[in-house]
Amino acid sequence: EGKYTKFILWYNQFTALVADRKDLSATHKVHYLSNSLKGTAFDSVKGLISSDDLNLCMEALKSRFGKKELILEEATSHLNGLPKIDSVKNSVELRKLYDTVNTTVSTLKCFGEEFSSFSINMLMNLVLQRIPQTWSREWELQPTYNKQDLNLFLECVTLN
Repeated sequence: EGKYTKFILWYNQFTALVADRKDLSATHKVHYLSNSLKGTAFDSVKGLISSDDLNLCMEALKSRFGKKELILEEATSHLNGLPKIDSVKNSVELRKLYDTVNTTVSTLKCFGEEFSSFSINMLMNLVLQRIPQTWSREWELQPTYNKQDLNLFLECVTLN
């Protein structure tokens, strides 16, 4: 699809299910590769697909979509674009916020991103700006020893 944040998940799955298999020929692997790609991801390797060189195609994809800076930028942009939720009764939007943050954090961890206390605080502040004020107060009442627990934070502010 050409989404940087989805690349590492796709890459790991494709490698495990296709690229590392010894029972598939190079032609089959490249065929499966071309069928698994869409949009700009496909466009970035379509000239290479006829070569049956899976490694060349995978390196081109890693070079284009596997850049840590671009993945972090897209993830941050995605989180910044989340709407503000004004009502604690809006369970659909709260669930969507929780799922989006959780998925983004999981993606970044798959990419090897370690979360410092600074980045956790930034993420928490970003979420606090988007949830109902009554729930952000709930977090403020938590003991300070829990302030770096991202999972506890997400549960506290979105799943009350």
